[in-house]
Parts: sequence; structure tokens; C-alpha cells
Amino acid sequence: MSLAQRINPNKADAACELVRRWKIAPLLAFRLVAMAVRLPFPIAIISGFRTRSQQDKLGKAGRPTADFDRSTHTQCPASGADVWPTIAASSEVQATMGLAAVESGLRWGGGSPVDPRTLIPSDWNHVDLGPRQT
Repeated sequence: MSLAQRINPNKADAACELVRRWKIAPLLAFRLVAMAVRLPFPIAIISGFRTRSQQDKLGKAGRPTADFDRSTHTQCPASGADVWPTIAASSEVQATMGLAAVESGLRWGGGSPVDPRTLIPSDWNHVDLGPRQT
């Protein structure tokens, strides 16, 4: 999906809506809502489940992507999602998102390389339930 969806933690069926629209695992949806509750600014989901062609297209565009068989986006339901803050994505905002993700039981950055100066992963807007289980 290409259109972002703001995560509204105050909406009773927020997690169910994320599961249906983005084809993500229910546990991931509940943890995304928990992450949104912890943040002082709103976030939006920008990617959940992806087909092989969508995954390949993002990789060719320079976005960080894992191999199709390892990506947490390419199994249905997806166990990974990309989220984006609704404010400027400064390093402080990125770090705040990472802390909220980890506190919510999510893996932050999907195992991407971490900047040794900031400790922020290169794929800082990716969260998942852990490495893909085959």
C-alpha cells in the first residue's frame, strides 16, 4: 500500500484496522498501537505486507530492503512494518521512536547497520516482531 495511515491509539479497533488494511500480524498491530501510545507525536504506517514486485521496486529505488525470502514484509500476514513520524524526522525523533518500539516489544531497525555515533539503525523507520521465521 502506498498511502500512509495514521495510527490512532484512542480508536477501539485501531489494531484490527491495521491488520485488515496492511495485512500485518495481529500481534504486530497491537504493538504498533502500544508504540503510538508511548510517543509524544503521531506516527503513520507506510508499509506492511509487500509482494515480490513491490519489494524489488523499493530495493531498486534505494530503500533498505532484505532479500524476499528474509523480509518480514513479504510473508502474509507480515511481521514487519514501516512507520513514519508526522513531524520532522530529526535524529531525536528517530531515537524516540526506537525507544518506544523497543518498549512495546518490537525490534527496531530490522537488523540493519547501526550508526556508531547516534546508535540509530539505517532502517530506523522499520519495526518488526523479530527475524523472519520460515
